[in-house]
This record gives sequence, C-alpha cells and structure tokens, in this order.
Amino acid sequence: MHRLDSFKSNDVNHKSLSSASRGNRHAVVIGGGMAGLLAARVLRDHFQQVTIVERDQLSSGAEHRPALPQDRHGHVLLASGLAVLKRLFPTIQADLAQAGAVELDWAADLSLMGHHGWYPEFTCGVTGYSCSRALLEWLVRRAVLSDKRVSKRDGCDIRGLLFCSDRSCVSGVCVFDGRKSDEFELPAELVVDAGGRNSPLSQWLVNEGFPQVPESTVNNAAGYASRWYRPNPGSHHMWRALKIMPQPPDDRRGATVLPIEGGQWIITLSGVEADCPPTDARGFTEFARDLRTSLVGQLIDHGEPTSDVFGFRNATCRLRRYERVRRWPAGLITLGDAVCTVSPLYGQGMSLAAIAGQTLANCLDRADGKDVTSHRFSARFQKCLAAANADAWMMMLEHELRWDTRDGRRPSWRIRLLQAYVDRLSQLSVDDSGVYRTVVEVMHLTRPPVAIGRPGILWRMLFGSSQITSTALVKPGLKKPVH
Repeated sequence: MHRLDSFKSNDVNHKSLSSASRGNRHAVVIGGGMAGLLAARVLRDHFQQVTIVERDQLSSGAEHRPALPQDRHGHVLLASGLAVLKRLFPTIQADLAQAGAVELDWAADLSLMGHHGWYPEFTCGVTGYSCSRALLEWLVRRAVLSDKRVSKRDGCDIRGLLFCSDRSCVSGVCVFDGRKSDEFELPAELVVDAGGRNSPLSQWLVNEGFPQVPESTVNNAAGYASRWYRPNPGSHHMWRALKIMPQPPDDRRGATVLPIEGGQWIITLSGVEADCPPTDARGFTEFARDLRTSLVGQLIDHGEPTSDVFGFRNATCRLRRYERVRRWPAGLITLGDAVCTVSPLYGQGMSLAAIAGQTLANCLDRADGKDVTSHRFSARFQKCLAAANADAWMMMLEHELRWDTRDGRRPSWRIRLLQAYVDRLSQLSVDDSGVYRTVVEVMHLTRPPVAIGRPGILWRMLFGSSQITSTALVKPGLKKPVH
C-alpha cells in the first residue's frame, strides 16, 4: 500500500544538512522530465548540488519538447501524484489554478463509459488536475530550478557512465554538449537515471561487464492519436471530462476527452492493431464517429481544431527488473519510465514518477546520509521501487492481456482469474457508488488493488443483482445497446 502520509518534504531539515556535511556533494540526474525533476527536488535536501542533464534545450515556458513526443496527447495528474506534488511544492495547486489547469473530481466530473455502461457520477473526493503535459512539467521545472542547489545542463546528451578503477562504483557521467560540440566528464557521488522508456542504462551496464537486466514486456500494438479543440461559443455538455473504454474482446476502440488550460479540449482516440486511429484530420473524425457512442463525434462537430493530429504508436509496456540484478555498481539508481513503462492510455505515468520520487525520499531519509552512495542503498531503493510499481504493472497486465499481443504473451491463470473478477466488479460498479468509489481509489493508486477484494464488495458480488438497471444507460448518444 502506498503510504502517502509518510512522505516528508521539509525544505531544510536536520537530515538534509547532516547528509550534506557527510560528503554528499554532487548528484547527477539523467533526464529532465517529470521523473528527473522530482528526483532532483528530493535530492536537493541530501546533496550540496544537484545537476539535471537533459538532451532537449529547455524553454522558459510551457512548450513542447522534441524528446517527449507523447506530451501533445492527453495527460492527467492522478490523486496519488497530486498528493506527492503538494508535499514537494506547497504552492502547486495555486500555480495550476492560476495557469488554467482544470481540477476534476474523478467520479463527479468524469463521465466514464465502461464495459457494462455508464458509471455513477457523484462527489467522491478523489481529485486531480487536467492540463497539458507541457504546462505541468514547466510549473514543476520552474519550482525545482528556483532553488540554487539545483542546476541544469540542457541541450546535452549522456554518452555513458564513468566508473572507478575496479568497476565497483559509478563516479559520474560522460556528457556531450550539442551546442558546443564538446564532450566532458561530470563527476558525481550519485547518478540517477531518469532517461525514460528508451533509457540505454541496461546496455551500458552490459558493456561494462555487468549482468543482463531481466525485463518483462507486453506489446499489443496499441496506438493513439490526439487533436486539440476549442469548443464553439454557446455549446453545452453534460460532462467536464469524458472517457469511452474499449469493450473486449471485439471492440478495440476507445477515447478520452480532457479539458485543459485556455478553455481547450484534448481529444485522444485509441485502438489496437488494425483499429489504431488514423493521423489525418478526416480519418480522425471518422474514427471518432464510429465509436460505440456518438458523443465524441458530436464534440468534434461542435469544436474548432486548434492543432494538427498527433499520433503515437510506441505503446509497449516494459518492466525492467533492476532489483533482481545481483551485481550492481554503487552510486547508481534508476527510476521512472526507465524502469516501469505502462501504456500511456492509463494516465499513470506522471503519478508513477511522483511515487518514485516519494520512494527515493523515504529511502534517503531512512539512510540519513550514512550510505546513500553505497551498494546497500542502491539495492534497497530498487527493491522499494519495484514494490511501489507492482500495483500499476498488475493493473496493466489485467487489461492489456485481454488482447492478442505481438510477442505472443498469454495471461496466466492468475491473470485470467483477476480478469473475471474485474468484469464482475465493473458490472457491479455501474449500479453501486460505494463499490465504484473503491475502484476510483485503486485506479488513482491511492489504495492497493487488494481493496477491491474487501468483504463488503465480495458480499455484493455473491449476493447482489447480476442485472444492469436503467441507471447504466442514462447518458445519451449510445450507438448500440450495452450488454
């Protein structure tokens, strides 16, 4: 279970001062995305200096980053991620509101069409923010870099790790500055890899004689496409956000509509294999109109496009099991998408980055500066991170293995049993707001998946009605009946 209330984030405390005095002079973070920024924020309390190395040239505003092609698509900050950010950045909610981000109650404000109909809408208190990825990342980056203990080297690429003579520890990174065409070494007592889904860390380690990192992948050839819209003046709708889930095994198409800053929508269409959405304007619109509800097509008809159509097809889910590597160099850890990459369609990426930051903070506080550059600390952190990622990975497997995968992976009997349970849970949730509240909390990573197996829910499953009442079909715009 994620203990959000155990997170400590005082700007200056006795632990951070004592850690710095013990010789923790410099930490390097590879990657300036959400995972890297949050890691840098946590490390600043334990090191005299933290340097973020980022391949993109970072702007002074909320702008698209070429190294992050998916940032033009819909992103949400789940309740678990927001809880961590509030502790790290006390003004983040005010900053988001001032910038135009939209606060959502994830039961009252999200109209969600699942396998068995529309879920109930009520105020559940599980809240988060919807805005562009670029806006949220810029606000976090601005807050992180406002502290003199944190600096950035943008427009730079990491060419590899530096090792001590016996290869037992990492001593820094080799950096290439693209603007100056200059290569230099950047020493560090701790290197944090937050290089994202395409991180080369595992290959770097193999090249240096370390064991191959075990990994698990799921590739069902999923893809998605997004376009930004501005609603026409005077248009009215019954929802603030909208999500249409696919209906396995036959209906592979889904959609998400999110309100963002500037009074705009991001409409994201998703699919699997041949049902991936097109990236031309006409095909995008036709795909939306062919969903099992006409609502998304109606939104497009009543909105003005403010962007091109952006596509993304690299939705492979990957879990690198660094915690299982027996021989590991001291002074090195890795987190974020570099370790656990789930499908972007679940909206969990930024919140998993926040949970990774929380995990790092907890491990650093526990170490109290005594061994943060040791083998013991690195191993402990990777094991703790693996445990923190386990819930999201299991939820991903339950859904993704409902489709045929390119790598031929099939669900185990445990996953099949979970799928059957989730199907019954989904059916029950459309008529039971109490059950649905628990589902929302699990989806937002504020409660562990075992919460959906509590006795009260099991009782409803065993003795409740198996029929869907008319409350599941209250939304207009269904193209076909829900069974």
